[in-house]
Amino acid sequence: MSFYGKKRISHQVTPIYILVTVVLALVITLILSPWNLYLPNFLLLVITWWIIREPNKISFFIIALLGLFNDIICDRVMGVSMAQFIIVAFLTFNLRFRLQLYTFLQQTFAILAIFILAFAIPFNFANFLVGQPQHFIVYWQSIFSALIWIPFVLVIVLPQYRPIKEEATPHQSI
Repeated sequence: MSFYGKKRISHQVTPIYILVTVVLALVITLILSPWNLYLPNFLLLVITWWIIREPNKISFFIIALLGLFNDIICDRVMGVSMAQFIIVAFLTFNLRFRLQLYTFLQQTFAILAIFILAFAIPFNFANFLVGQPQHFIVYWQSIFSALIWIPFVLVIVLPQYRPIKEEATPHQSI
């Protein structure tokens, strides 16, 4: 028996619940946009979780559009967040079966590696094109995103828990 009692995640996740979590992540990103380089990317965390949990419910086209919205909200060079989101979505989609088997702590380290790779490539390429030096703040954003992975996923997962109905089991005698 777990801390929360006998409960399990319901297998049916409605598209409305996915949409609500994405919209809430967009609102949080909009509210925290002045400090966006110092805080986790909540929208990317939501997308990553839904690719792990329900990979067929969110398409790469929608992920690219959300990346463009993130560029607009965070006042970045157009296409950098879209490239980040697509890289994270591609890597997460290809590793989803392995990530589903991992514990939350193991998922945190895997997400950290995916985010560092996805955050470093577009930003460093964009900085190279315009002749600016490399910024190491990008790595902080991926580290902060990985640090809140466990509490963030628990917040998304807890509303999906449903109590298990107790079934009468016959008494077994020896």
